[in-house]
Amino acid sequence: MKIIISILLLISLTTLVAFDIDSYNELSFGMYSIDGENYYNLQEELFSDVTFNDSWTGGIELDFVASEEGFSEMNSNLYDRFRTYLNWNYNQTNFYTSFSNTLFDAAKTNDIVLAGLYDPIVKPVTKNNLVFSASQSLWNLTLEGAIRYRNLNYDYNVTEDVEQENDMFTDLTLTYDVTERFGVFSTLYYKDDLSDIPSSEIPEDYEVEDPNSYFDEFTVGGGLFWKQRFGMNHGFKISTAYLNRDGETIPEYLNHYFITDARYNFTFTPQLNGFLSCISRGSFSKEEKKFYRVSNLIRAQFKYSLMPFDSRAYIGIGAKYNPENETDRYYTELSYPVFNRITIKLADYYSPEYYNNIVTGIEFSYAKYNSFYLENTFSMVENDIVALDDYNELRFGTRISF
Repeated sequence: MKIIISILLLISLTTLVAFDIDSYNELSFGMYSIDGENYYNLQEELFSDVTFNDSWTGGIELDFVASEEGFSEMNSNLYDRFRTYLNWNYNQTNFYTSFSNTLFDAAKTNDIVLAGLYDPIVKPVTKNNLVFSASQSLWNLTLEGAIRYRNLNYDYNVTEDVEQENDMFTDLTLTYDVTERFGVFSTLYYKDDLSDIPSSEIPEDYEVEDPNSYFDEFTVGGGLFWKQRFGMNHGFKISTAYLNRDGETIPEYLNHYFITDARYNFTFTPQLNGFLSCISRGSFSKEEKKFYRVSNLIRAQFKYSLMPFDSRAYIGIGAKYNPENETDRYYTELSYPVFNRITIKLADYYSPEYYNNIVTGIEFSYAKYNSFYLENTFSMVENDIVALDDYNELRFGTRISF
């Protein structure tokens, strides 16, 4: 139904005004093989970006997944997501709004942990997000703000009734560029839990004056940044911030929060480019008089083009190091056009704590931006805690840009 509505909306708009539409569609059919059994999967993705004029842009996104029950690497075996957005930009003023809706089949969806509930293990049924954001730059000042409303309908495992969770999120950021390279900023974040929580659902060990504000959060802070370009091919930026976080669900040792973010982008040659980034998070406990290391995240990525004027020919390597959360990731990719219209792909995506995915693929381009592809993924599970055996995924699909 959403696909039909979206197509009708696009056709209606074309009759009113002339504008440019750039669309991408990917339809694929997969077969998962595990323990001698086969399970089938269908995926559809559609993206349409619309340029009305120099100031107005918009778009529509559709994402549909249907998997045979029994196995799926996704959280839900059946869901349908729709998103639309509209953006207005003129000089240094910008307004943006978007709406998204996702429908789940609760019977074919795994439990999720939803922050903001006393019993957070639920099955989602529908999820809606409405976003309004704006930014204004004047001289060396930039003010950015966003309001997001989230509505989630879910099957509550305790009562097996469909319940609702409603939240409002507000973000404000004010940035002042002291010089071309150095600046300061202040930020504010507020989460307002709009849902009514029955007192019967509150555990006895919770001492709460107002149950409906228990999951509210308020954060205020600020920081500074420095950015530098080295010629046309190298850029570096570093920022550091202090945040004061207040909320009943935030532990005391996380009230005083520190974030340092650094990123270096480079292009050594027309063929070789990449980036290196590091994000460090820490906190300070006033009660214990000590600092805590919350997490350190280091990412690096390099891409080497094997043919200067053919984006299909490249070697890519990358790594993510995050020891505190045990989410290290490493990958290598090789893509090469063996014939004029045929491209092969070899890749390995490895996570020491979770999986090792070996991917082989072939793609046939019958037009400049249109193709058929066949891709095989053999996944070896690296963690005995995960209730999943090694499996093989064979996927056939088509990509069309128009």
